[in-house]
Amino acid sequence: MNSTTIELNFTHANLLKVLSDGEKAIDPIYTHWDIAKWCDNFFMTFLDSENEPLLDVCCGIATDVETQWDLYLWNLYNLDDLKTIDLSEIIIPNIWFSEWIQQLKSAQQGDAPEPASPAR
Repeated sequence: MNSTTIELNFTHANLLKVLSDGEKAIDPIYTHWDIAKWCDNFFMTFLDSENEPLLDVCCGIATDVETQWDLYLWNLYNLDDLKTIDLSEIIIPNIWFSEWIQQLKSAQQGDAPEPASPAR
């Protein structure tokens, strides 16, 4: 498991809480780096289990958060930069969090399509 400062259980309510914090432009509790690591841990927790449909959507969103974080880093920084920069200072676009939140809220209402990556 990735080490993260986020000490929340892996539930859809906590995923919404974490994504909502990531969406904040001012005074977020968590860094986007911690959110990406927490989301990866979320997905890995349920990787080999049979899940309810809402939890499957949550896992898809959590996977997308972590994947988009990685892609964002690789598209903006070279390997030497990634070895030296403080990842906790990196901020991915807040609109991505808005889109993930909308996907999660749609799933909670029972009318969610499969999670899709936010438009890049």
